[in-house]
Amino acid sequence: MIRSQMFRKHYAVIAVIIILFIILGILANLLIFYVVHQVKISNQMEVENKINPFPVFFAKLVDHLNPNDRISALMQVEKLHENSMPVYFAIIDEQGNIRYPKGDLLPFDWKKINPPKSTYEHIFIDQSKNSLEMRPLPRGLVKFAGNTTEYLYTEMGRRNTGAAFLKSPPPPNLFPPPPPLHLPFFPMPGPPGMGILPIVFLILSVLLGVWMGLIILFRSLQKNALLADSVIEELQNGNLKARFPIKKMDEVGQLMDRFNQMANEIERLVEQLRNVEQSRTKLLQELAHDLRTPITSLKNILETINNKRHALQENVYNEMISLSLKEVSYFERLVEDLLLLAQTTDLKYHPNEHNHVVINELISDEIENMTTQYFSDENKKINVTINIPEEDIEISGNRYLLQRLFRNALDNAFSFARSSVNVYVTTVADERNEDSENRKAKKITIIIEDDGNGFSNETLNSFGKKRFTRIVGAAINGRPSIGLGSVIMKSVVDIHHGTIEVKNIINVNTNIVTGASVKIILPC
Repeated sequence: MIRSQMFRKHYAVIAVIIILFIILGILANLLIFYVVHQVKISNQMEVENKINPFPVFFAKLVDHLNPNDRISALMQVEKLHENSMPVYFAIIDEQGNIRYPKGDLLPFDWKKINPPKSTYEHIFIDQSKNSLEMRPLPRGLVKFAGNTTEYLYTEMGRRNTGAAFLKSPPPPNLFPPPPPLHLPFFPMPGPPGMGILPIVFLILSVLLGVWMGLIILFRSLQKNALLADSVIEELQNGNLKARFPIKKMDEVGQLMDRFNQMANEIERLVEQLRNVEQSRTKLLQELAHDLRTPITSLKNILETINNKRHALQENVYNEMISLSLKEVSYFERLVEDLLLLAQTTDLKYHPNEHNHVVINELISDEIENMTTQYFSDENKKINVTINIPEEDIEISGNRYLLQRLFRNALDNAFSFARSSVNVYVTTVADERNEDSENRKAKKITIIIEDDGNGFSNETLNSFGKKRFTRIVGAAINGRPSIGLGSVIMKSVVDIHHGTIEVKNIINVNTNIVTGASVKIILPC
């Protein structure tokens, strides 16, 4: 099942959808965490601004001590405050440069803040890389009073001056962020109080992904089901040409292809039944006339013999008896041919994989029978040339029907031949078909030639079709015929999936017909 193309396709689609929804769930969790954390930080900053008024107090104290020399005033404040809570003080001008203490560097990016605009306005500075990382100690910036623009920068927890300020280790964070929320497979930071909300989001994402994947799978199957309903409905309405359009040869495509093959076979069988029924009706109409002719002739002869037996001369009587026997013989062959034609339409006489016939043996037996029959006529000597492979050549078929096929062909050849009959049997590879072992299948070709007068144009054009009138051929001892022999031969070849060709042999130099040829091709 895993190697199935359809399974892999639907599995990939559903897996991608589920992964996308899981990613969306994670992003939704992160967005909610970010919004909640931002609100918490904003509230905390407001609280810190309210609970830390000391930067404003120190700015006012510096202005009160000496507004004209704030550096000396700040030094006095540091001296007064040196035994209390450590606080770092700095005076910054409007360009962001530290005027005091000398040599210190600004611990934040001046371009990224909005300095206070009004006198003694205080802002809280927080320039961490993101809102979820460890925040530094509270930092404040207050604008001094007066005409010059200067600011007092304060930072709790430090008292160092000079370059040592930048090299000292960071003090402990007075406002640590909440511990991160860890999920079993997707660790994500989050503020406290979120509970199982992230897990709920992930479960909902998976359920939505499965739901969407099942909808796509259901719609794909529903589309194929509706297509199948429409094709079957077309077939039910009599449109035997209805077929599935195949776009991909996956499992569904292969099933559609098998259905199309079945529909093709059904259409062929229905068409064959129609043709058989039409042919049967037409044949019955023609045979009614053919049966009436010998019966009427035989009736007239018998009535004449019965009524005028004593008045007939012996030679006339014998001739009438001979004609009666010929009519009876004709009637017998006609019935026999009709029974054989009926058998060709019966499926139990059709070739199958269980019935095998050795074609060399069959042809050799029929040649021997014909040779014995015609060599008994001392007035007719026929030379027989046989070219048949020694190895056995088997084909799937019905022995009785094939025997009748070759008997008819050889009987015609021996009947019309002047002095010779040639039989050739060859096998060739059929490149159009291959068997299950990936080897090229074979075809057997049987050619039967004679040196008689050849076929008439009417016979060549109507070979395999019943004639409307019966004829009497002098070359075959004046026996009557209605052409069912060629119909039988064509029917037997057709049910064995072969072909039959008849033609005249023409001398290329004199352009004169020198004989007839029957070529039969059967699949091995």
